Amino acid sequence: METKEFYDKTAEKYDSRHTNYMLSYMRKAEEELIKKYVFGKTLDIGCGTGHHLNLVNAIGLDVSLPMLNEAKNKNCTKLVQGSAEDLPFPDKSFDTILCIFTVLNLCDINKAVNEMKRVLKTDGRIIISVTSVWERGNKMLKKKLFRNPQPCRKKMRIEGFRLNFHAFTKEEFISLFRDFKKEYFKGIFIVQNPWWGWHREFSKWEKIKLRADKFQFLNSAARVYLAVFRKTQ
Repeated sequence: METKEFYDKTAEKYDSRHTNYMLSYMRKAEEELIKKYVFGKTLDIGCGTGHHLNLVNAIGLDVSLPMLNEAKNKNCTKLVQGSAEDLPFPDKSFDTILCIFTVLNLCDINKAVNEMKRVLKTDGRIIISVTSVWERGNKMLKKKLFRNPQPCRKKMRIEGFRLNFHAFTKEEFISLFRDFKKEYFKGIFIVQNPWWGWHREFSKWEKIKLRADKFQFLNSAARVYLAVFRKTQ
């Protein structure tokens, strides 16, 4: 499994690769959702090195044992190795599920969503984010607005690994949870690129553009979607 191998071999560098001004902005948005919507018994699918586990008393699940070991070094104790497509838990086990940042982009989408539905209790919530089709390139936003984006399946190269990556349109993302009630939706990185893994200081102009993302009039063209869905039956 190339995704598992990628995370196994890059676990020690994961936190440093995801530490910059842009990612801090995204983490803040995630943390606001977690504080507002998490309740009861919680599962963090794709917990990685445990960033969110220190915010909420959750069980962390990840396909990569080295990533879980990094989480353990942060004093996270409720850790399980497993995949999003085959969750090792009984039906209706959790009140809240976290699935943050590219988990759905890199796995079997339908299997993962069905498993989330299975282990979530009625009236439970899923707090989830995905990377969108707008992250495919760096063309001007104005040009993007005049075309109809389609779901994008491609091979993405990261640190020498070629990963199967699925980027979502807003409509496709929401339709995966059509049996749920949508309680929250936001697009971020609308006028600014997130610069994944790019370590540098940011100019005043770049920070202004980043803060402009708070105005969500163009969130369908955002590079990352954050959402909360509630299971109604």
